[in-house]
Amino acid sequence: MQISFGRLAHLCIFAALMCSLHVHAQDPTRPDGWRAGSRSETNQELNLVLTQLVVSSESQRALINNQWLKEGDSIAGFTVRAIRSNQVVLQNNQQQRLLKLFQPLHIKNNESQGDQ
Repeated sequence: MQISFGRLAHLCIFAALMCSLHVHAQDPTRPDGWRAGSRSETNQELNLVLTQLVVSSESQRALINNQWLKEGDSIAGFTVRAIRSNQVVLQNNQQQRLLKLFQPLHIKNNESQGDQ
């Protein structure tokens, strides 16, 4: 049985494409073991992430979930109540949430090492 080079090339390309379909269906940024929830689960457990703050005498803006917001704006059912130098206060009917840009860093001074 003899297969022409063109037919073999087409077969190899087809096999490579079929193997890559599974790879494209996966999100490489998704944590291992993660599964997508239903729409209602996702809305209830929305993770609000503060990534940037711009605070000046003229303007206060916060970048939350890739959306620029100012005081009074809404996101995911929460209203932006206050924008401070390192945090944002969000509030809805049930709760108040505090999003911090930086978590405090606690440095332990280990004096038992002696002078070096």
